[in-house]
Amino acid sequence: MTWKTLLLSRFFVILLVAVQCACVGSFLTPLRAFAQSDKLSTELTINEQARQRSLTAILQSVEKLQTELLAKQELLRSPVGEGRREEITGEIQAIVTRLAALKDNFDQISSGMDPEDFVSRLENTQVDWSKDLRDILSPIVNEVRRLTSRPREIDRLRTQIEEFQSQLVLIDNAVANISTLKQQTQDVRVLTQLEESFQSWESRRQNIQTQLSIANQKLTQRLDERRSLGESVQNIFQIFFRSRGLNLLLATLGAFGFWILFRRLYGLANIFIMPKRRTPTFYARVLNVLHFVVAVFGTILMFLLVLYFMGDWVLLILALMFLLGVLWTSKQALHQFWTHATMLLNIGTVREGERVIYNGVPWQVRALNVYCSLVNPSLTGGELRLPIRDLSSLRSRVFYENEPWFPTREGDWVTLADGSYGQIELQTPDFVRLRLLGGSIKTFPTAQFLQERPNNLSSGFRLVVSFGVDYALQSKVTVQIAEELKGALITELPRHGCPSSEIVNLAVQFDEAAASALNLSVLADFTGSRAFDYQRLRRVIQAICVETATKNGWTIPFQQLTVHVGKN
Repeated sequence: MTWKTLLLSRFFVILLVAVQCACVGSFLTPLRAFAQSDKLSTELTINEQARQRSLTAILQSVEKLQTELLAKQELLRSPVGEGRREEITGEIQAIVTRLAALKDNFDQISSGMDPEDFVSRLENTQVDWSKDLRDILSPIVNEVRRLTSRPREIDRLRTQIEEFQSQLVLIDNAVANISTLKQQTQDVRVLTQLEESFQSWESRRQNIQTQLSIANQKLTQRLDERRSLGESVQNIFQIFFRSRGLNLLLATLGAFGFWILFRRLYGLANIFIMPKRRTPTFYARVLNVLHFVVAVFGTILMFLLVLYFMGDWVLLILALMFLLGVLWTSKQALHQFWTHATMLLNIGTVREGERVIYNGVPWQVRALNVYCSLVNPSLTGGELRLPIRDLSSLRSRVFYENEPWFPTREGDWVTLADGSYGQIELQTPDFVRLRLLGGSIKTFPTAQFLQERPNNLSSGFRLVVSFGVDYALQSKVTVQIAEELKGALITELPRHGCPSSEIVNLAVQFDEAAASALNLSVLADFTGSRAFDYQRLRRVIQAICVETATKNGWTIPFQQLTVHVGKN
C-alpha cells in the first residue's frame, strides 16, 4: 500500500467519524430541546396553579368585603347608625380602599404587568431641592430610580412578606385567646360579643393571608423575570449602546475629531503662513498658548454640544457636574497654571536654549511645551521628555559654547574621591559604569558619580613622587643629585614602556629638609594616552629613584631616634 492510498483511507475514516458525530448530535439536539421544553412546561404549570390560587383568594376577599360594605351601608341608613355616622363612614372608606387595592392586585397578577409602569415618571418625581436644582437633577434622579426599581421592589415585597407573617402569628394568638374565653364563658352577651370579635379577627386574618399571597405571587413574578448574570450584562450593554453608549461614543468621536482637525489646521498654518525662524518669537509663543487653550475649550464644547443635540440630558448634566468639580478642585492650582503659562511663553524661570540642572546633571532646554525636551550631548541616550510641571521649580541660565556638559566621556580614565580608579565604560542619564583594573565593573547613579568629584586623567595628568636622601649629601642634593635623578628618569622611563613623546614635562626639585632626610620631589607630567598606566608609572618612578641612588652610593635614610649622652 502506497503512502497516497494510506492517506486517502485515513481521510475517509475521519470523514465517516465526523458524519456519525453530526448525526448523533442532530438526533440528541431534539431530545435535549424536548427535555428542556418539558421542564419549562412543568415550571409554567406550577406557576399557573399558584397564580390561580392567588386569584381565587383575591376574589373570595373581594366578595367578603363587598358583603361587609353592603352591611355597613345598611347600618349607616338604619336608625342604629345615627350616632355612629362618622365611624361607619370611615369604615366604609377603608373597605372601598381595600376593594380598589384588591382589584389592582387582581389585574396585576392576571396580566403580569405593574400598573406603576404606566404612570408618568414626571408625576412621580418628588425632589425636595429648590426648583432650579430640581429641574437640572431630575433626569439623573429618574434614571437612577428606573435602574434600581426592580431591586427596590423585590426588597419591598420581602419586607411586606415578613410583616404579614409576623401579623399572622399575632392574629393566631388572638384567635386562640378568644376561643379559650368562649369555652370558659357562660354569659350569653359576652359570648355574642366574643363571637363578633372572633369573626372580626378571622376576617382580618383572611385579609392578611390574601395580602401575603399577593405579595408572594408578585415576588415570584419578579424573581422569575430575573436573568442570569451573563444575560443581565449583555442586556445592560445592549441598552447602554442603544442609548447612552451611542451618545457617549458620538460625543467622544466629535471631541477627538475637533481636536485632531484643529491641531492639523494649526500645523498647516505654521508650515505655510508662519515665518521660518530658528527660535520662535514671543508672539509665536503667545499664539501657541492661545491655540492650546482654544483647542482644549473647543474640544470640551464640542463634547457638550453633541450631547445637547442628541437630547441626552443625563450625560450632559453629568459632564457639566464633572467639569464644575474639576474647576472647583483646580482653583488651588491657579499659581501653578500661571507658572506654566509663563514658561510656555518663554518668560518664566526656565527658558529655551539655556542650561538647567535637573537631578544634579546639567541639561540644555531644547523645547518648552506641555512636555519639554532636555538634552545632554555628553551622555548616551542623553535626551529627556518631561512634563512642564517637573521644571516649574527649576532655574535656567545662559551658557557658553566651551562649557562642558559632563566632566568625562566614554573611554576616559578617572580617579574618584572614594579611591576608585578605572575607565568609563558607559554614561547615561541614569547611571555611569566604571571598569576597574582587573575587569570588575562599578556602577554609580549619575548624580552620585558627580558627587565623587571625578578626576579625568585622559586629558593629561601629573605624578608627584617624593624621594629622600641622607643629610650627608647636603652639599649635593639641591643641584647635582636633582640633575642626576632627572637624567636617569629621562633615560629609564622609555625603557619601562613610556615613550618620550608621552612625557610632557619632567622635573626634580628639592622639596624640604625633613626630620631625618632631605626630600626631593619628582614632578612628571604625561599625556592622556598614558592614563591607563597611572598607577604603574608611580611605582616605576620610585624604582628608578632607588636604582639611581644605589648606583651612585647615596644613602636612603629611615626614621630613627638619636640619643645624645652628656659628659659628666
